[in-house]
Amino acid sequence: FAQGDLAGARDLQQQTLEARRRILGPDHPDTLGSMNNLAATLFAQGDLAGARDLQQQALEALRRILGPDHPDTLISAFMLAQYTASVGEMADAINLAAWAARGLAEKLGPGHPHTQMAVDLLAALTAQRNGAPAPD
Repeated sequence: FAQGDLAGARDLQQQTLEARRRILGPDHPDTLGSMNNLAATLFAQGDLAGARDLQQQALEALRRILGPDHPDTLISAFMLAQYTASVGEMADAINLAAWAARGLAEKLGPGHPHTQMAVDLLAALTAQRNGAPAPD
């Protein structure tokens, strides 16, 4: 992925996800991490709907397994907010970003980098919805 070979990364990530589902099961944290990784690659390749759908599946499983307030669940919600916004579903994206920002601030602290990314995304999405330029 980092080397720019998105097609190669996607193939390897799909193979890894399939193997982890088969060996570890669909709800294992490593399987869910593979889903997150593949969703990011799909997004980078421009498969916005595919990224959103896969991230939604990962979030639902994380929410069920780890709970709605676990940092991994909240980071997954942040990622889903990005992907949801990319397909034009702004209200849902804002709700997801707000949930992630609140939860991450509570769990990791307001100065944590993950919290800051979620807060920044929420501000940008809110500004975009309101027709204002996104904050710097």
